[in-house]
Amino acid sequence: MSTRVTLEANLTPALLEEALPLVRAMHEEVMGVPLPGLNIDMLGNAATAGVLRVVFARDDAQMIGFMVLFVGPNLLGRKQVTINQTYLTPAYRGLGHNPAVDMFQLAKSFAAGAGAQLLAMARGTTAADFFVGLGGVPAELLLEFPE
Repeated sequence: MSTRVTLEANLTPALLEEALPLVRAMHEEVMGVPLPGLNIDMLGNAATAGVLRVVFARDDAQMIGFMVLFVGPNLLGRKQVTINQTYLTPAYRGLGHNPAVDMFQLAKSFAAGAGAQLLAMARGTTAADFFVGLGGVPAELLLEFPE
């Protein structure tokens, strides 16, 4: 296994197309149903506006994971980088030091370089446990309201 992680600010159509199977797999794993649709334009617009970064993990040439980061000020004007989504192909999980840890470390370095606080949104106990294991402290509660 020869994994590497990269931080991308420019989401090309080719990168989005390559990541789409992982996005679909993440949604089905978390939600239990296939992804009904995806607003790729929103991601491209966020990248163009400079508020989106994506960390990709690869094993050789194959994309195996991603981490979506949103960059901007909070309501008090403090800089923050928020990890919004994290996904790693199941075959690469639980291997001790897995590529998700490398993606997190790259996000942490990026936030430090930007003078920003790093936050993470964690859906479910697996994600929360992962971030707590990396030193995260639960601070906010995310509530969803069904339609």
